[in-house]
Amino acid sequence: NILVVNATDKAGNMAVAEFVFIVDRTKPTLSILSPADNATNDVHIDFVFNGTDNTDTELNCTLYIDGEANENVLADTTETTTISIILPIADYNWYISCSDDAGNTETTGSRLIHVVDLTGPDILMDDIVYVARGEDYGFTATITDPSGVNNVEALFDGNNLNLNQEGDDYSSTIITNWSYALGNYNLTINADDTLANPSSL
Repeated sequence: NILVVNATDKAGNMAVAEFVFIVDRTKPTLSILSPADNATNDVHIDFVFNGTDNTDTELNCTLYIDGEANENVLADTTETTTISIILPIADYNWYISCSDDAGNTETTGSRLIHVVDLTGPDILMDDIVYVARGEDYGFTATITDPSGVNNVEALFDGNNLNLNQEGDDYSSTIITNWSYALGNYNLTINADDTLANPSSL
């Protein structure tokens, strides 16, 4: 839109000023890349989509699952956007809604997803930088799985460690003595869920 203002004084002198402004009534355009409608997916889900707009380079987007807002993101219109979440095993209806800065909103159609457990437990633990020889080193790993954790073992230098469990946390102690050679050692944590899906850290 162009607004032109003309002003004339009593001596007949004229001034003209021109102002250009945009009224944005155009909704963003959304395109879902995955998952497909009626797809069966692991509990770790990547919702992938593209969003474009006639004026904005960033969109305010929300992932809705069963009608409830689940995750909010700022989507760059020059890139593909991925929303990664973990969902319990069940069937869900989901859609994505995005708004531009002018408040124009576009919503995708609703899709169905069947969530099943296809992967082993998630194992999270802080990195061990070093262990001082002869000093005990306690560590804790958080292990979760929607199907439930069935079995966990920890191996240090190929030897089993006794694990203590408190909720999702599994802890133990690395014990060394002066007979250990200086160098690099492996701590391996293996876990299975109740569906026999394995994972390792």
